[in-house]
Amino acid sequence: MFRLNIICVTLFLALLAFPSRVVFPQEETPTLVLSLQDCLKLALQRSAEKKIIDRELESAELSYRAAKLSYLLPQASLSLSSPGYSHVRDFFDVPPLGRTLYEATNYNHGGTLSLTQNLYTGGRLQISGTIDGYNSSNNRDPEE
Repeated sequence: MFRLNIICVTLFLALLAFPSRVVFPQEETPTLVLSLQDCLKLALQRSAEKKIIDRELESAELSYRAAKLSYLLPQASLSLSSPGYSHVRDFFDVPPLGRTLYEATNYNHGGTLSLTQNLYTGGRLQISGTIDGYNSSNNRDPEE
């Protein structure tokens, strides 16, 4: 029994004296030698901040293309305002004469038609027309 204890202690000390690679061999990992350019390329590929910047750049490019496309394709808009009408009667009294000199009736009407189209150059072309009319009738006092 004493002899068995000595063998166990000797074996234990032998295991401590030898490195673990000798006792428990491990696979060798291959050594990778990188140049400075390779290191920079690898750092850029794994950088989360660069990925975010790339996505923002891609988003900005798509926004630019969408804005440019809106000027390449023709767009037209049409607005029309309905004509206005007002009827006003003005009576002009002259107190020394004691009578109405005349009555004025005014008719106002107008309309607006506007057409806008974007140009390929990015400018705007606007054509608008306005129709206005003014009719006035003077009715003289029959006492004249």
